[in-house]
Amino acid sequence: MIVGFLGQDERLCDELLKIQGVNIVYSYPASAYIDRITQLQTCDIILISDRDVSPYELGEWKKRFEGSRLIYLLSYHVDLTTVADIEMVCKKHGITTLPPKRTSEQLAAEVAKIFFDSTNIAPGGKVITFIGALSQVGLTATVLSLAETLAQNTSEVKVGVLGFNCANPGDGFLSYKGSYLNQLHAQSEVLSAEELVSNMHRHDSGFCYLAGNTDLTKKYRYPSESAQHIIQAAKEAFDLVLIDAGEAVDNNLCLQALMHADMRVLVTTTQPTAIMQWRRQHEMLQLVAPNLSFMLLINKGDANGGKSMEQRLKMPLLGWIPAIASGYECELEQRLLTTTDSVKYSEQIFQITKLIQIRFDFEAVSQQQKSSWFRRLWK
Repeated sequence: MIVGFLGQDERLCDELLKIQGVNIVYSYPASAYIDRITQLQTCDIILISDRDVSPYELGEWKKRFEGSRLIYLLSYHVDLTTVADIEMVCKKHGITTLPPKRTSEQLAAEVAKIFFDSTNIAPGGKVITFIGALSQVGLTATVLSLAETLAQNTSEVKVGVLGFNCANPGDGFLSYKGSYLNQLHAQSEVLSAEELVSNMHRHDSGFCYLAGNTDLTKKYRYPSESAQHIIQAAKEAFDLVLIDAGEAVDNNLCLQALMHADMRVLVTTTQPTAIMQWRRQHEMLQLVAPNLSFMLLINKGDANGGKSMEQRLKMPLLGWIPAIASGYECELEQRLLTTTDSVKYSEQIFQITKLIQIRFDFEAVSQQQKSSWFRRLWK
């Protein structure tokens, strides 16, 4: 099969050539199509960048290449109406659209999935991405509590946590001794799994943690490829990767964390403000990554509140955890919430842990095995 690309992206062309069944990829700027029309007319599929061809020109391009299947690559637009209008124009002309904020590898995978009925699943550990409905919903504290409980109660599984919150490092609940995400910025696209682990904080319970961004000037300076590479390195190093993606979907760290996840969890309280903010965020998310599924985790709640939120958000409930009066104390003393005397909190975290073990077919460790397992894990 022959693929054409009207645009300029060598990396995308390389990824398209890796698709089984693709023999040749022709790539030219749209302005040069007249000189290359003979080659382009032999293409089975033609990808068109919206940076080279405007939506109003698509009808003409469809006429020029009636024998080819056309794909229109969308850039990021904040305005929902703009995206909806472009998609309508593409449907009118029988042109497939691909959403923005994708790496070259992800775009090629989408093409393979749509036109070759194949999906390449990246090898490595499983990824669970946690996103907050609002700041201060207890996202980081919850992720770290789950990481600790999973590390202590799951047999033969290495647990890693990535802080992908671009606005908050998430180092308040432990005496952090690792590097921060922004300190790895320069090497983020070449970082090996071993180098990643060596830069992470190692918690006494057995999980490793890379805290998030402390340099706000880099908040929006993480390319999609960098975020993807760090996630892949983590998947190579760990059997289970938990990602704290923050509460804003307007950055590549959060978006890549969501798109690479095997499971996505929305962490929220029952506050009306949190619900409204999540709906705003979810609307924006539809521009880039539509049709993503989420599980619901209610913080500072109870069983009744969990059921109510499940109905309001139309999202299956993973679990709920109660409010802890001594949470502020834990942050001051740099210790996890699991160290408090709240039996109910520990019970609920453990229940969620068991569901995650079931979800990914991980074996629970017996109480007798715990101490010996930790020594074997990192020796």
